[in-house]
Amino acid sequence: MITVEEGENLSIDITGIKTAYSCYGAVQSLSGDAERDVAVEAVGQGECSLYSEDTVTDEDGHFRLRGLLPGCKYLIQLRAEGNDHIERALPQHRAIEVGSSDIDGVNIIAFRQINQFDLSGNVHTFTEHLPTLSVKLYRSDNLDNPINSVSLGQSLFFHFPPLDRDGESYVLMLYSTLSRSQYDFTLPQVTFTSSGYHKHITLTFNPTRKVPDQDVAQGSYIALPLTLLLLLAAYNHEKVIPFLLQLVSRIQGVRNMAQASGDSAALDEAKRQAKRQKARRT
Repeated sequence: MITVEEGENLSIDITGIKTAYSCYGAVQSLSGDAERDVAVEAVGQGECSLYSEDTVTDEDGHFRLRGLLPGCKYLIQLRAEGNDHIERALPQHRAIEVGSSDIDGVNIIAFRQINQFDLSGNVHTFTEHLPTLSVKLYRSDNLDNPINSVSLGQSLFFHFPPLDRDGESYVLMLYSTLSRSQYDFTLPQVTFTSSGYHKHITLTFNPTRKVPDQDVAQGSYIALPLTLLLLLAAYNHEKVIPFLLQLVSRIQGVRNMAQASGDSAALDEAKRQAKRQKARRT
């Protein structure tokens, strides 16, 4: 305490001791644009882990963290809370050690959240079928009205306009104008959610040509008379069976006659051979 007498002039020297310092820096986008209203914090490390300070960037993206204690180490980083529009930072944090002066030039690059979802794909098929194909996109809860449709034309690849990255469920379906009467094929479909930033889908389309009706008809024409004959024989078995027995008997008689004729010819030939041998002896 200083006592000043009436009419007395005193000159007093006062020396201040700085007990805390500041850290200056900026948060910018990758293109160098200022990122305003971004929460930044200084987190104490080691023996200073109980101390922390935070602030928010101004319109120019600059920030100042006050109250940093000398001799302490801090990590300067973007806060996890209050930065929902920021996806990540580069670097993730900056390490500093406070001495006997303020710290300047601690800059951080912030990457904003991308709120769109890209959808692309390709189709495995023969090029001759490409003009007949189209791909349609539906929401899972409304399969009656497609959101978008893309015709392949002459390209195996397709790409849809960006979707909202909202985690919704979607269904992708392949369509073809090929005739079902001429081709057998299965139309693939894929269900997915708009999570992440991009999805690429591969669809397979392998139609096979059906057998022509003419070949089937020819086979039917041959089988039909045979079937009718069998049915007729079964229906008239009382007349057919005696006829078959009589036919078998006649065939057997003809065979016996042929065999007897053969035996007679063999006997005659044997007699001739015997006469020749007898004539030679005499």
